[in-house]
Amino acid sequence: MAEHRGDYGGEWEAISTVAGRLGMTPEALRRLGRQAAVDAGGAEGGRRRNGAPWELTVT
Repeated sequence: MAEHRGDYGGEWEAISTVAGRLGMTPEALRRLGRQAAVDAGGAEGGRRRNGAPWELTVT
């Protein structure tokens, strides 16, 4: 998505267009892009409303 941002009027327009080409909803592509940014360390994510990170507890 980042490669195409400059080709469109805004981020949502780019997401909508690329999502249509891929046969998915814009929201699904937005979420995938957001998760990719979190996984790459370029964005915060995986935190609760109080700012604490989610923790997995196996019982």
